[in-house]
Amino acid sequence: MIRVNLLAADRPTKKSKRAAAAPGSVQAYLFLGLFATGAIALCALGYLWQSAQLRKLDAEIAQAQQRQRELQAIKKQVDDLEAKRATFQRKVDLIERLKAEQSAPVHMLDEVSKALPDFVWLTTLESTGAPGTATVRFQARAAASRRWPTSSARCSAPAGSRPWTSSPARSSTTS
Repeated sequence: MIRVNLLAADRPTKKSKRAAAAPGSVQAYLFLGLFATGAIALCALGYLWQSAQLRKLDAEIAQAQQRQRELQAIKKQVDDLEAKRATFQRKVDLIERLKAEQSAPVHMLDEVSKALPDFVWLTTLESTGAPGTATVRFQARAAASRRWPTSSARCSAPAGSRPWTSSPARSSTTS
């Protein structure tokens, strides 16, 4: 007949196999898990820190660009004001130059009128020459005659002095 053994004492169980594993393997897996978790946590912290730095730099760049736009507007205003100032300075220089040159014709006409005899009318007046020297040619008509005499006067003075303060040499012909 068949024999059945109801006692299982002779068979090894699976629990005994696990217990028979190497004594340091659990610690190695535990260390490997802790190392992997630490590495992931360190990478996450580095990513968060770099992201914060990137956001900070982006904010600084945006602020610098805004400041640059403001300064460009101010620079444009300054350039416009400088252009206006240069225009006004040219106008002032022109006015000053004209004022400086204005006295010469007045003095010239004064000297010419002193050089002319009474009842003589000027019909033409020309002035040529450098700023320190001037040659004046004029045509005059006497009241009593119809003849057209030509007269000329020459004034010369050293540079920097007023050429019309001295009396000019005059030569006039009247009849």
